[in-house]
Amino acid sequence: MKLSTPIFIVAQPRSATTFLHRTLASDEKKFFSICLLEWRYPSILIQKFFQATGYLEKMSKVSYWGNNNEAKLTEKMHYSYLNDYEDDGFLYEECFFHQFYVINRFPYPKLVDKLNNFQELPNKTKEKMLKAHYQVIQKILYLRGGNLVYVSKDNECLQRSELMKKLYPDALFITITRESEKFMNSYITLIHQSAYSKSRVDVNNISEWISMQRKVRVEAASQTINFFESLSEEQKLCFSFNNLTENIKDSIELVYRKLNIDLTEAQSEYLKNLDTKQNLRDSAYKTGSDKFEEFAFFDKFATETARNHKTLLEKSKRI
Repeated sequence: MKLSTPIFIVAQPRSATTFLHRTLASDEKKFFSICLLEWRYPSILIQKFFQATGYLEKMSKVSYWGNNNEAKLTEKMHYSYLNDYEDDGFLYEECFFHQFYVINRFPYPKLVDKLNNFQELPNKTKEKMLKAHYQVIQKILYLRGGNLVYVSKDNECLQRSELMKKLYPDALFITITRESEKFMNSYITLIHQSAYSKSRVDVNNISEWISMQRKVRVEAASQTINFFESLSEEQKLCFSFNNLTENIKDSIELVYRKLNIDLTEAQSEYLKNLDTKQNLRDSAYKTGSDKFEEFAFFDKFATETARNHKTLLEKSKRI
């Protein structure tokens, strides 16, 4: 089945990407996304069995992080149950074992060069991985009934972005920017807790851990800017965290207009009543207050994005 104008949400972690992803996916008459259990078992036969037996519904009570106290704390930061819509990155992490977040399972900083080097893989390997990704999406689209727009979220796909742009030439790419002090302190807190939940290793005791994380995020920041500046205006939307969370309905409507899709009254009412406090988890745990001077170039980009996003919102209100 052909994918019509898929949406790819690409941004730094802790920037409301999950919120945007799941909010768009909630309009099941227009969009579709893939849940964690579907990434793990991308088989039409298995998924039909899950549906027929009610197994998928039972998974709404099974947390990705587990049931111990440490897992519950991680869940406060990023809630994720096995039937929740989740990152495309889970396919690369759990099926190919080649994705940055594998480092949380094996917290050895020296492994990063092996896990985060998609661009250096042989061409046949890259093509095979992207083809598998495409086939999974097609299968889930078949299960959903077709004629829907695919909504993807993958914060660690920037090394694949140029190839994805070629594979999906009519795709819409969305990014969300947030000032580095906010997203980095939140991210470091989450990544520490995530690594402990998955490996039972306290990464605070690994001397290179923080410097490795900062280096990866700076590289991702640079890749984000370069990629989105290379896109035409028709191919992209750039949101700011604050403008998105303070203007949910109007920001989401910008996505619909970009795709020439009408926002139904029911979905419009849902967006008006949507409470971000129930969907964003920064308030559920304490983070640090470090400064990240190496992100000055990205903060400048974030400031410009916020200004442009505000202008788009003002124009949309006059229409």
